[in-house]
Parts: sequence; C-alpha cells; structure tokens
Amino acid sequence: MDASAYEEKLDRAIELSRQATERDKAGAFAEAFELYKAALDSWHLLCRCQTNALLKAKLYRKMGEYVARAEVLKNFLEKQKQHALHAFAAAHPAPGSPSCGLPFSSAVAGCCSPSPLSYADCAARCSSSSRSSPFPHLLSSLPASRRSRDGGDGCGCTGSCRADDSEEDKIREKLL
Repeated sequence: MDASAYEEKLDRAIELSRQATERDKAGAFAEAFELYKAALDSWHLLCRCQTNALLKAKLYRKMGEYVARAEVLKNFLEKQKQHALHAFAAAHPAPGSPSCGLPFSSAVAGCCSPSPLSYADCAARCSSSSRSSPFPHLLSSLPASRRSRDGGDGCGCTGSCRADDSEEDKIREKLL
C-alpha cells in the first residue's frame, strides 16, 4: 500500500474511532458498536500493512482497547435484547394462564420485566388473559419438570406474583 493510500486508511480509521467513542459517550450503544466494528476493520488493515515494528505494536495496542470496548458493548446489547424479549413475553401472557407466559426457565422478578414493577402492575400483567402468548408452540412443548409447581409455564412467575425478598434478590443477582 502506498503512502497516500495508507494515510487515507489511517484518517478513516481515526475518524471511525472518534465517531464510535462519541456515540458511545452519548449513549447510542448500538451505533457505537457498529462504528467500533468498522473502525477495527480499518485498524486491522493498517496493522497488516505496517512494516515498522514499533508503530505496529502501538496500532495493535490501540486496537486491543477498541476490541475490549466493543466486546463490552456487544454483551450489553445482547443482555438488553434478552430483557426486551422478556418484557415482550411478559406483556403478552398466554390466554387463561395465571403466569406471564414466558417460555423460558429463567425469570425476572416482577413478571419477567427487567425493571421492578409495583405489585399492582405485576398483578395486572399476570391476571390479564386478553392477549395471546408470542410463543404458543413453545408453551405446550415444555416438559412438566420445567414447569413451575403452581402450573405456570416455567418462567417462575406465579399468578399472584408474590415472591419473597430472598427469591427476588436471587433473581436479580442472576441477571446482573
């Protein structure tokens, strides 16, 4: 790669990295993650083309910082996506079911919502049977061993939505 092309790639990598950190600081984590990925592609190309060992080591070190931050963002976005799925499933319980209708064995206190709910909100979600489950085919396929003792679908949420404090704390620990 000639010097002018290298300079262009370097400028592009720096600009993408700058934009990624700005979006990261602004709280737009999904955009920041995508920008970090694009920046890392540019940095990787620059590292491969660099012949100066000292500069190459500096580029790889900086690239390592961006990789670490991108991994943190990726994990955060995946957890956020799981929480959104739990919230969606909690908002659409199975008809006639006293539980929230979530077809997974892990649960979040307060009808599988990632944020704590008041008792009234929780009871309203669990008692609502006017909506259908987004996963009706999965609910019927759960083995009896994975279903809760109260006849729920295994999400750990009961019809009354009453969980003692220790149970709620255990669930929160698992989510963090």
